[in-house]
Order: sequence, then structure tokens, then C-alpha cells
Amino acid sequence: MMHVASSRGRRIAFAVGDCLFLMLVSMMAAGIMQLLDAWGWPFVAMSLVGMAAAMLVQMLLAVAVSPLLGSIESMTPSMVIAMITPMAMDVMHLLGGEMTWAEALAFGAAMGAGMYLLLEWYGRSCRRRLSRTAASV
Repeated sequence: MMHVASSRGRRIAFAVGDCLFLMLVSMMAAGIMQLLDAWGWPFVAMSLVGMAAAMLVQMLLAVAVSPLLGSIESMTPSMVIAMITPMAMDVMHLLGGEMTWAEALAFGAAMGAGMYLLLEWYGRSCRRRLSRTAASV
């Protein structure tokens, strides 16, 4: 019984950690884009440098977290969110939307949490499909 509770607690801790990690990566990407926008960089330069900087920060964060996970499995979803967040901010900028710092960070947090929920849904969907396939074999 103790092993089950320990396993459940570990699973919850990793889930919370994964969600917070994706939120942090996305918030950092949003913060970088907001900073470049505040400095008044031209749009193309802001987009290119912002996305490159967001990817660099994401890689550094993923490598820093890898000893906790025992691998760099956090790299792939965080790479996706590190590119989607700046692109979404670019689209909003092109449509005339300007964000405050608080709004940019909240947007980043929401994007990271959304990516985590999408990954959880996809993982469960794959596990269900695999269990049905294994049962039918």
C-alpha cells in the first residue's frame, strides 16, 4: 500500500513539475518578445532574434532540468512551446494587439499550461489506443 501511495505522489510531483516547466519556458519566451518589443526593435528583427533567444533559453532550461528527469525528455514539448509562444505574439502584434508585461507573462503561462494539457490528453489517448491494440492481439 505504501508503494502505491509513493508512486502516486511521485507521479503527481512530476506532473506538476512538467506543467510548471512548460509554463516557465513559455513565460520566458513571452518575456523575451515583450522585451524586444519594448526596446522598439523592427518587427522582422524582433521576430528572428526573439525566436532564436527563446530557443536558446529553452535549451538551457531543458538541460538544467534533465538531471531531475534523468533525461532530456522535456526538450521536445518545450521546444514546441518556445516557438509557438513568440509566433502567437507576433501574430497578435501584426493584428495590432499590444500587451503589457503582466499580460505577456500571463499569456506565456496560459500557453505553457495549455501545452501541458494537450500533452496529457495526447498521452492518455495513445495509452488507450495501445491497450486496445494489445488486448485485441
